[in-house]
Amino acid sequence: MNKKIKQAWLAALRSGEYEQGQGRLRVAGESGELQYCCLGVLCELHCKAGLGEWKEEVLVTSYHGAYEFLPFDVRAWAELDSDSPTADGRSLVGWNDGDAGADQRSFTEIAALIEVHL
Repeated sequence: MNKKIKQAWLAALRSGEYEQGQGRLRVAGESGELQYCCLGVLCELHCKAGLGEWKEEVLVTSYHGAYEFLPFDVRAWAELDSDSPTADGRSLVGWNDGDAGADQRSFTEIAALIEVHL
């Protein structure tokens, strides 16, 4: 992974600026606030770098045509080899969403996993 982008991603996940959500890269919460999965935060950094934009659709928001996993443009920019990177034997989406009966992890905990494994 690109070291500069990794550091920015870690800082963003630890910043408290992003509310954590599940199931999609970005979604509006019940009160209208934006919620992100950990991969959605990376997409938001890509957007803030002026490299893309979110597209509001009827019930979901997409980024470069992706809803749940990293689009190719973001993967290439961050120098990741997968649309669903793994850390400590589990996908980041799995850590974020708490799938397969496992506990969900906070953005701070996910940042620690990314720091060690990516």
